Amino acid sequence: MFVDFVLFDNPPNPFGFSKVYPVKQINFQNVSDVRRVSSSQSFVVAEGGKFNREILEQPNVSILLCPEKSSQGDFLHHRNSGLNQVLCKLAVKNHIAIGFSFSSLLLADSSSRFVFMGRMHQNILLCRKYKVPMIFASFARTHYEMRPAHDLLNFAQVLGMTPLEARSSLQYGSKLLEERSFSKGVRRIG
Repeated sequence: MFVDFVLFDNPPNPFGFSKVYPVKQINFQNVSDVRRVSSSQSFVVAEGGKFNREILEQPNVSILLCPEKSSQGDFLHHRNSGLNQVLCKLAVKNHIAIGFSFSSLLLADSSSRFVFMGRMHQNILLCRKYKVPMIFASFARTHYEMRPAHDLLNFAQVLGMTPLEARSSLQYGSKLLEERSFSKGVRRIG
């Protein structure tokens, strides 16, 4: 029922997930790298950064992971979370899900963890308003960073998702994989 994505091969037991998929994350260094995303890759997970708009303009990208990493400072009346209404509309148009990584929050230093959580909450509010699909998963780099499904479900609710949104964000990964055929970099475990 629930799906988790990890960033390493051969994850251990599924931790209460029906499926665990090891995926490859792409980090872009410049705009020309973003434009060279191949259409032969059917499932692309792109890490957010300063190229969020360029990533969301590419229809070959499946998940924009952690768009809140791009922000330098907050504005006076709202957080600079890496998303805005224009980027949310681009995500809906190109069928790109916004990914929330528990692992990146787990590895953040204690002084910036709460700011990071606030930016995630701001992105959840934007995704809800513009009906952008959300994926909440561990995106763990090692098996020590993996968490059980009910922990991720509860933490998604702490960040501001409704119980229905939290459940659908843990289930949306399987629907996304069905829409985009399996590539060589995605395998099913469990």
